[in-house]
Amino acid sequence: MTEKTETTKQVNPIWKCQVKDYDFTTPPTLKGWNKLKGHQLHHSKRGVLKKERD
Repeated sequence: MTEKTETTKQVNPIWKCQVKDYDFTTPPTLKGWNKLKGHQLHHSKRGVLKKERD
């Protein structure tokens, strides 16, 4: 008889930048939210359209 073992992969929630070719992620905390908003401000100053940032 063989035992079947299952491994579970832990999934951590994150917030991710939606702009194409950017891999910026941050945890879903107040500090993470502030980092994400600052990151979006960086895009707005570079001329990325709002619909691409959200």
